[in-house]
Amino acid sequence: MKAFAATATILCLCSEHVLALPSWLPWPKDLTSKAYQESITIDGLLTHSKKWQEFADRANGTRSFGTKGYQLSADYVYNLAKRSGYKVTRQGVKYPQSTIYSQGLTVEGKEFGKGEVIAFSYSPATPKEGITANLVLIPDNPDNVTGAGCDISDYDGLDVKGKVSFVIFESS
Repeated sequence: MKAFAATATILCLCSEHVLALPSWLPWPKDLTSKAYQESITIDGLLTHSKKWQEFADRANGTRSFGTKGYQLSADYVYNLAKRSGYKVTRQGVKYPQSTIYSQGLTVEGKEFGKGEVIAFSYSPATPKEGITANLVLIPDNPDNVTGAGCDISDYDGLDVKGKVSFVIFESS
């Protein structure tokens, strides 16, 4: 029910005419699915999408969590909801944040450097001296639309405890 309410709220904010729905459930009886669907327009959706793209453009092309683009987007949605009469609150979220100063990989004496190795954001940092561990290749899974290593099922049957997962990722 919470996911439905969040989705409905976001869709309301994206429609051309923001509906003045109460912030409580259940929805009023006069709000039909048909009326709700008809209130959402391509122009309304594009207006907000263009705004979010503008925020990404102002923040090095990203709206990722913790960036200026994210903050601009969050402020935008917050202000839309406030103007629409919603009682809006913000809740802080703790997450691991790290800054990548250098990255590299050496496998059996062969060094892989910049452009060949990408450290994942929000990964815990390694000690300055690095780590030594066995590698486990995470095979590509054509059924996984998010890419190899992104779904828990990609690790089924693999012994990865105490090892480094080696994920081959090709950016398009």
